Amino acid sequence: MQYKNSYTKYKKLQTENVKFGTTKEASWIDVLRQEYPNIKSTNTEKKEIDFSLFDATATKNGQKFNFELKSREDINHNSFPSIMVGANKLKEAKKQLENDVKTIFFWDCKDGLYYWEITNENKEDGSWFFNDSEYYIGEGGNSKIGQEPAPVAYIWNNYLKKYN
Repeated sequence: MQYKNSYTKYKKLQTENVKFGTTKEASWIDVLRQEYPNIKSTNTEKKEIDFSLFDATATKNGQKFNFELKSREDINHNSFPSIMVGANKLKEAKKQLENDVKTIFFWDCKDGLYYWEITNENKEDGSWFFNDSEYYIGEGGNSKIGQEPAPVAYIWNNYLKKYN
């Protein structure tokens, strides 16, 4: 298919990416429901214009949780030394942690569902050069859909855990 310009091409790819991600999120929320029976999606039908910071919330044994679900259908969890999530999401997760709300990040990769939880013990970022932390802040984005580089958190793969 020929595109008149890059904007049209990227807009179509962004729309497809959002649709794919929303479908994957719904299927993984169903899987997580086994462990978190009252899990609730925070996404709306207006997802393209009304993004929620996290994809789902739940309460288990009095503990509140936020969940962020990222689809990485074209890579294994260890295809690169680290895997990324928006720095804004990590910043908010740290803030939520101060209010005793836990945040768990999930990545749906070719080789399974992997997760990482921000905790009081690992919340301080380190230097990518010295690898002295579970993550570092850098720039990145999805160039396939025309995203400009933005601040992201790179989580070192050796800290990811495979979900059941």
